[in-house]
Formats: sequence, C-alpha cells, structure tokens
Amino acid sequence: MYNSCTLEEKILYISKCEYQYFLNKRNVVGVGFGNKIKNGFDTGEKCITVFVTHKLPANEIPMKDLIPAIYKNIQTDVIECGIITPSSLTNKIRPIPGGYAISTPTKLGGTLGCFATDESNTYLLTCNHVIAINGDIRLFTPILQPSFNFGGTAPKDAVANLSKYIKVNEGTENKVDCAIAQVTDLHNISKNIAIINKPLRGIVDAKIGMRVQKIGYITERTLGKITVIGSTFNLTMWGKSYKFVDQIWTTKMDDKGDSGSILIDQFMNAVGLLMSSSTKGTQYNPIKNVLSSLNIELLK
Repeated sequence: MYNSCTLEEKILYISKCEYQYFLNKRNVVGVGFGNKIKNGFDTGEKCITVFVTHKLPANEIPMKDLIPAIYKNIQTDVIECGIITPSSLTNKIRPIPGGYAISTPTKLGGTLGCFATDESNTYLLTCNHVIAINGDIRLFTPILQPSFNFGGTAPKDAVANLSKYIKVNEGTENKVDCAIAQVTDLHNISKNIAIINKPLRGIVDAKIGMRVQKIGYITERTLGKITVIGSTFNLTMWGKSYKFVDQIWTTKMDDKGDSGSILIDQFMNAVGLLMSSSTKGTQYNPIKNVLSSLNIELLK
C-alpha cells in the first residue's frame, strides 16, 4: 500500500489504522498528521505528530515506551498537550444564535453550536456530553436557554427537546460526540452565529494550517489554526476511557463550557464540532462526520 501513496496518505493511514503502536506507550494520548515543529516554529515538514501528556527525558522512559524519531521511514514529532478533558454568552436571548449556553433542566450543559435540519424538523446541534450524557438524559428532555446554571428553568426557558444522540462506546472506535434536540418554536431561533452575526454558508474539510475561529459561551470568539488532522485520541469521560478516531486538533481555542461550539473557517464554513481540550490545544469532530452520523444538514 505504502509504495503507491503520498506521504500525507501514509501518515493518515498510520494515524487511523496503526495508532495502537503509539497509544500502547505510556504517556501517549494521541497520534495524527501534522507538520514538524522546531523551536516553536512550523517547518512545513510533514510528520507523524504524537501527543503526550508531558515530556520526559529519554533516560526516564522504559525502552518499550520510547517514541522512535523515525517510524516506517517517516519522522515523528512529540507534542506535549497535557491531560485532555471534555470542554461561557449566558443571558436569555430570542431568537437564539449559535454560541449561547444551553443545558437540560438539571445539568450544567455547554454551548449551542448551530441549527440543523432533516427536511422535516429543525434541531439545535451540540455534543452528546452536553445534553445527552451518553443516555443518562432521557429522550424528549427539554433543553433550556439560558442554561440551568444561569437561571434557566423548564418549561419557561425550554426551546427544544432532546431527540437523538450518537452513543460513545468503550472498546471500539468512535468518531463523534454529538446530539440534537428538536426545536419547539422556529420563531425562537436564528441561523446566525453570535458575535460574528452571520449564518454558516456550508461545510469544508479541515486542512493543516487552516485559519479558524469558534464562538463558545465561555471564551466567546477565539481565533486559531488547525495543526493536526486525522488523529486518534484516548479520552476520559464519565470516568471511562474512549477512543476517538479521525479528529481535528487546533491551537488552544476554548475552556470548559465551550463544548458544542462550531469550528468555522474564514469564509463562514463549518469545519468541526468542539468536543474536548487540554491546556495546549483543542479537539474537534469533523463536521461531515457529525452531520452524516445524525442524518442531518446545516440550516442555512
């Protein structure tokens, strides 16, 4: 296979299909396709980016846990990202744009990313761990804006009902952490994204070096750059470890509460759904995977 592939294709194949070689090493939490960073500068050299919680001197690492400088004739680059954990626009607003705080009636919640449709109904889109908690929240539970922790109560502030989520499973590969709730009154919603005050135009694939932005209810508007694509991560949620594949990694763009935000390019195209982060960067599900898994499209 390798003989007929480009270097990028080889690295993406390793990241998506041979990730266990790296994830079996102590301290490694992710692997993906990126550019080599030297002294803080992007060299533009394609490499296998390996994420570790913290860097250690080589003499303190057992041989079996050392990351080779070259893997299958491809250079590696070790990036310290810290511990990755799931990741505030808080007032009541009508119509509601993407970017504001939402929740169930009893949980803290996160960020409303945007609105979507299946041609029959309209939904708000966010993360599973924001409004479904992997099935702990019952379907048809009301979703509030403002969120519970900012004074929202049901039924007064209910704007949608939980209708579908993609379950995250242990011991298998997951691609998305997403959920939708059916909007109860279309007069209550706006196609715009808060602060930017423009609607999404479409969707695009992530590219290394792409300049991006997001609106989340904690950190509001932040700018960043995509640094790694096609990555595989081990992520701890609800006290358990889950494997996520085909992920996007950016410079640090968020804080806890921004989960559910939409990653947007310079032309108002959706790129990803913010899922988690560490002190060093932010992780997103590709928006194409999110929409296809839920069988929806953006409301434009």
